[in-house]
Amino acid sequence: MSDDKRLSTTQLAKLRGIAQEQMFGQLTTLGLIEKQDDKWQLTDAGAAAGGVYLTGKYGQYVAWPEGFQLPTVATKPEAAKLLTSHSAGATFRAPRQQNELHPIRTRLDQKRLERLAGH
Repeated sequence: MSDDKRLSTTQLAKLRGIAQEQMFGQLTTLGLIEKQDDKWQLTDAGAAAGGVYLTGKYGQYVAWPEGFQLPTVATKPEAAKLLTSHSAGATFRAPRQQNELHPIRTRLDQKRLERLAGH
């Protein structure tokens, strides 16, 4: 590792004035980290963006360069394809009535939020 200062994801969130859950969510949405077996793991994109593993008193954690900037373009392919009622209807050849698609979209949105929260 170089001598550059590294910040944990939690420290990075504090520095930016946002909740750590929001920071983890943004990094996950961008495909830079993912949760595996209740632990945060760097993806290849995260390592390419400057993320590294460090070890502290609580074990291994993901750290970022002090001047780390979130990419402005989504690097995770599915992040760029947001589900809309229209696209769901077209994909599944469902009726166009919103009241019939709403339960489908609500459930899919719940699944996406659960995935972002690491559940």
